[in-house]
Amino acid sequence: MQAETSIQQHGNMATQPTQVFGQGEALAKDYLSLRDTPGSIEWVCNHSRNTQLALFHGHIDLALTYEREQEEISVLEGWAENAGCIFHDHFCLIGPEQDPANIRQVQSIEEAFEQILLLPSHQ
Repeated sequence: MQAETSIQQHGNMATQPTQVFGQGEALAKDYLSLRDTPGSIEWVCNHSRNTQLALFHGHIDLALTYEREQEEISVLEGWAENAGCIFHDHFCLIGPEQDPANIRQVQSIEEAFEQILLLPSHQ
């Protein structure tokens, strides 16, 4: 009898590797170069819930997800383990080095956007 989960699919679920470039590719190659035994890393890109379902159904061995409530469901159901948070959100705001909006010290992306809107060029 197969285990069940209350996690709901969101759109189509990918189960095949996707080509990854940039930081993801660089981090994977660097990690593999430091290992004593050979290995490989394949990337399957999905919506967070579909990533959990790919883990649940055995299509992947490790998941990086971003819906904490959904993550907690999989842990409570006993088929996943939370190894910790490595990202806090999806935002990386990059702007001029001079920082005309004075956002270096803000505490949230929302506050940063509010500061940018206060610039004379946006009024």
